[in-house]
Amino acid sequence: MNSIDIAWLVSNVKTADPTELLNTELASSRMRAGVSIQHLSQAPGLRVLPLNLVGTDALPRVAFMSKYVHDSGANLYMHDGGQRWDFWTQQVARIKAAGGKLVVDYTDNHLAGNDMRTRWYTHILGQVDGFVVPSEKMAINARQYWQGPLWLIPEPIEVPIIAPRSRKGGDKVHAVWYGHNSNLPYLYRFIQQEMHLCPPMDLKILTNFLDQNILKAAIAKGPKSASYGVGKWSVASMLEVAQSCDVAVIPSDPTDLRKNGASANRVVTALALGLVPIVDVIDSYRPFSDFFVDLSQRDILPRVQSDLIQLKERVIRAQTTVIPTYTVDRVGPLWAGVVNDLIQSDSSRS
Repeated sequence: MNSIDIAWLVSNVKTADPTELLNTELASSRMRAGVSIQHLSQAPGLRVLPLNLVGTDALPRVAFMSKYVHDSGANLYMHDGGQRWDFWTQQVARIKAAGGKLVVDYTDNHLAGNDMRTRWYTHILGQVDGFVVPSEKMAINARQYWQGPLWLIPEPIEVPIIAPRSRKGGDKVHAVWYGHNSNLPYLYRFIQQEMHLCPPMDLKILTNFLDQNILKAAIAKGPKSASYGVGKWSVASMLEVAQSCDVAVIPSDPTDLRKNGASANRVVTALALGLVPIVDVIDSYRPFSDFFVDLSQRDILPRVQSDLIQLKERVIRAQTTVIPTYTVDRVGPLWAGVVNDLIQSDSSRS
């Protein structure tokens, strides 16, 4: 029996090798396309084609499309320099002409915007056969533009489940912030505003790119008692830094139409790392309300240090109840479920 070919269109990759996604800096690609490929490549009857169909004449039965980036501006990746629009348009046309299905992995609500990414999703929408979303809120967002098949697949944790560290003492709360540089404005707002209400913090910042001048300007308006460190964002660095931290600060903007449907991954990751999440509450975080500190509850923030023992007991409870459902082994098979649904749908119509 012939295998069913699967492909991913992914922005900002340097090669066509699917294993590149296991270590790519873009977390949304790593935790979604990477996890998907990791599982699909091992599933019986399925074959994963090279990324973006580069170097192959084979065409997939099902193609997933990751987050569209028109041009990284770094000239490091395939199809940078504004070439990705035309190349992906051609590949989608080939896939559809061969009878393949196109599924959009919709992690940011770009259809609600007004930029090149909005134009891309509008441009491609008529050829789409399904959407995958990371959260209930993003499903609601997507339903404003898409009424066809839709699947919810959360982002898994990439880290082992680690017990919270014992309080190390000292006069500061040891904190970490991790994330893509597109989320840095939320961190800078936290430094300049809510951080003034918190106990003195030693804050480690892990990201893919950071403008030191912008950071310095934010720190100048932050609490004088704080100290800072900056490092490269990776799974290894998160594991290393978490060993000496108590909390993870996860500021956001619940009113941001593009970001308010984000997955719960950053909260889930913090809990898995044994850290107390201190968050702006977006929709996907609400099921974890027993386990985090809400930044909007300003009266609680000054007590974070004195309440750490009790807060870490909540983290332990989360690690034994909800976090195991977010492992790669639990999430990975959901991607094969999308493929099976589409194939069965095809078979029922034939």
